[in-house]
Amino acid sequence: MLPFPVPQDLPNPAAAQQTANEIVAKIDDLLARADRLLGDDHWNSTKQQLDQLVYDYYDLTKDEVAVVEDTFNYVIPAMQPRLNNPPPKLWHPSNRADRDRYCRALERALKEWLRDETEVSASIAAHSLDLAVACVQLGNRRPSVTVQEETALQDLLPRLWSALPASVSHNVEIIPNLRVFIGDDLYLVKPRKKRFWLYSAALDDADGIAAELFSTAEARRRQG
Repeated sequence: MLPFPVPQDLPNPAAAQQTANEIVAKIDDLLARADRLLGDDHWNSTKQQLDQLVYDYYDLTKDEVAVVEDTFNYVIPAMQPRLNNPPPKLWHPSNRADRDRYCRALERALKEWLRDETEVSASIAAHSLDLAVACVQLGNRRPSVTVQEETALQDLLPRLWSALPASVSHNVEIIPNLRVFIGDDLYLVKPRKKRFWLYSAALDDADGIAAELFSTAEARRRQG
């Protein structure tokens, strides 16, 4: 059994104790109506409330909650797919809402890494049935390419390949999360599968982008 920290071991013991009392009260309510839980709509709303209370108890940030929920809703179900069951959601194509959520999460995460005065904007530059390209713009400028139509991808990809310092495979499934700078705009070429456009994927990408930017800045500083 995993250890469960007592409120006194958490950053805010008073708030944790209050949250623990609320959790106990909801569990008592569920136990009192245990024989009526199956098919009871009350269970779904109570479960969501319990989830949020547990997040509050551990004082999780929005990003940490997103990682937990992505893991529970997408990653774990995909770890043991069943032969006769539908493919896990993680393998499904992403939709526009997934990609927009990814862009908002990427923006916010990058802003935390960069200086306060640095503006960050992320948007979908192009997409097709197989690929989608996100553009990250740093500073108060418009991206060098602004397109939303699916057919625009065939015009954008040659520009991305030509901007690469070396020849690479055009099979992005082999090199997912390809990052290419055109001028000051960073383009992320990714398969359209949902797993590449999760909120938690945006956090990972932001860490990687920030590391590359800082490494490049440090190399230029040493050369200059």
